[in-house]
Amino acid sequence: ISQHASELLSAGGTPAICLKVAAIGSGLGFVAFGAGLWARSRHPVAFGAATWMLFGLAMISNGIWPMGDPMHGLYALGIVNLIAPALSHIEVARWLSTRRHYGITALVSVSGVVYLWLNLTGNDPQAFRGLTQRIFSSINALWPFLTTLALLWPSRAGDAEPGVAA
Repeated sequence: ISQHASELLSAGGTPAICLKVAAIGSGLGFVAFGAGLWARSRHPVAFGAATWMLFGLAMISNGIWPMGDPMHGLYALGIVNLIAPALSHIEVARWLSTRRHYGITALVSVSGVVYLWLNLTGNDPQAFRGLTQRIFSSINALWPFLTTLALLWPSRAGDAEPGVAA
């Protein structure tokens, strides 16, 4: 509960291997999500989708390079996840137009800022640093998960695509 996932990578053995695989796998998932979101947005340049792809690349690098190496996290490139939900929501707003979607976007974005603030100011309790990382990581992954559901099954999410009956 007290250790960040990246700190556990240096422990070696099976836990480190599992964490490396998890970091690379989740990173690939974020890259795939960004690519799909970009395609769905129909914009020639989709900055929000690109931020998810960059975040995914940073996650992949967490599984490749050890903590302490500047390539771990690609020189802190993962910070783009703070703006990824808001930028992406702008690009696909026509399919995510309910108050619930705006609320989720705000929750995820504000949570990311709160987590960054906790870390930068030293207010993340030492005994629970790993727990807060996992909680905020889960909140961050909530936006792509719920957005994917809404875009794949718009009638279930209450958001019919323009011109398509729900």
